[in-house]
Order: sequence, then C-alpha cells, then structure tokens
Amino acid sequence: MDPQDKSELQTSSPMREGEEEARTPSTTQAELTAEESATRSDRTALRKGRLVEDVILWIAWVAMVAFNGYAEIFRFNGTTTGGIAHEADVWFMPAGWAFAIWGLIYIGLAVWLIRYCIAGPDRKGEGMRVMSLKGFLFVLTCIFNIAWLALWHSKNFTVSLIVILVLTALTWYLYALTRRTDDRMDTPKVLSTLDWAPLSLYAAWLSVASVLNAFYDAEIVSGGISHVLQAFAVVILLGLLLLLAFLMEQKAKDWVFGLVIFWSALAIGIQLLERSTAMGVLVIALAAIGDLLVYFPWDRFKLVHR
Repeated sequence: MDPQDKSELQTSSPMREGEEEARTPSTTQAELTAEESATRSDRTALRKGRLVEDVILWIAWVAMVAFNGYAEIFRFNGTTTGGIAHEADVWFMPAGWAFAIWGLIYIGLAVWLIRYCIAGPDRKGEGMRVMSLKGFLFVLTCIFNIAWLALWHSKNFTVSLIVILVLTALTWYLYALTRRTDDRMDTPKVLSTLDWAPLSLYAAWLSVASVLNAFYDAEIVSGGISHVLQAFAVVILLGLLLLLAFLMEQKAKDWVFGLVIFWSALAIGIQLLERSTAMGVLVIALAAIGDLLVYFPWDRFKLVHR
C-alpha cells in the first residue's frame, strides 16, 4: 500500500472514532428519551384502560342493585322474590327476614369493588386489554344475577336453576382467584379479608339459594314431594353445608361461610316451626351444634400421644 494512503487512513481513523464518540452521548440520550416517552405512553394507556374497566364494573354493580330494587319495590311481573318462594310447599325455605342478607351482600360487593379499583395489583400485566379476568368475571356475575331474578319472577324455575348454578360457580371462581392473588402478593391480613370476605358472603348465600331453587324446581316438576322425604332432605343437605363450612374454616380460614350457613339454617328452622315443631327444633339444634363445631378452637385441643 502506498505510504500516502496509509497516512490518510491513520489520519481518518481517529477522526471517525472521535465522531462516533461525539455521537454516542446524544444517541444514548435520544434512546433514553424515547424509552421514557414509550413508558409514559404505556402508563397513560394503562390508566385509561383501568379507568374504562372501573366504569364498566360500577355500571354492572349499579345495574344489578337497581334491578333487584325495582323487582322488589315495583313487583316485577306482578310479584316479589319472597312471594314466589312461599307459593310452593318447600321445607328448605328460610324465614322471610333471612333474605335481608342481600342488602349486606350488595354493600360487601361495593367494598370489594372499591378495593379492587384502588389496589388490584393483579391487574398489572394485562397489556392493552380493557378488562382483567377478575373484572370480566364480576361483570358476568352481575349479568347472571339479573338474568336469574328475571327468570325467577317469570316463574321459569328450571332455567333459573341452571342460571343460578352458573352464577354460583362463577362467584366461587372469582373467590378462588382473589384468595390466590392475595396469597401470592402477601397482602396484609386486614386488606386480604376485605378482598375475599364479600365474595365468600355472596358465594355462600348463592350456594344456599341454589339448593332452595333445586328444591323448588323439584317440587313444581314432580307435582309435590312428601313431607317425610323433604324432612330427610333438609337434614342431610344442611348437614352437608355445615360440613363444608367446617372444611372452609379449617382449610381456608374462611369464617364467613359458616356464619352464612348458620344464618340460613336458623332461618329454615324457625320457618319450619309453623309446619312441624319437632322438625323446627331439630334443625335449629343442628344449626347450633354445627356452628359450635365449625368455630371450636380445635388447634388448641389436640390429642397428646404418651
């Protein structure tokens, strides 16, 4: 190679290196600026997505509560929920005052919504989706709640049974997701209780309502179930519900489920006093003993092997 060319190469190389070094800080700064801009854009999109979801969730809740209120106050289809329930000779039927728990359920769901809209750590990582899985499930429960009430008031009991079973399953699924998220995020106990307790209250009462709906449907379709058979069925089903309450308390530390079952069993027993004093007393005693066993501090009285 010609010495002059070598000299030019040697001269140009430092110049190019200098140019690259001179460009590097500005290029890096531009990249950082672009990344920050993209991050801000993503955060803005995420906030907008959450806001849209929050609005949808609250609309669903308001629609559910409003329709329930309308159905009772203005007697949708000419009757009330409790009025239809007491038209048939069904022994698995709580006293009328027990249905006041619906008010507590709707308040509890509002508390759950507030917690979810403010905190909702599991809503992260949903990308550009408008709805998170929990949000979608909650909206579905509201839709099925309205559908069940409309079908019940229309006296379409078989379809209403299918709807309430789906509603119960969706609510339990939402409950399970919430418990799993709180465990994974190590949520403080008080806040965690605010997350799952309203859903447990709702799901527990829906479980009782599903059994009632099934009893009612069987009574209508069969043309009448004997009182002896109904008495056996009431005792067996309440026993199973109390057993489930015991397992929920022991395995999941869920104390809400047992309270709802006790409330329901007590109301059924009091209602039965009008039909059969012996049966009513038996159910009330079963509720009291079952509740005692559910909340007895078994861990403090473990057997010691000698």
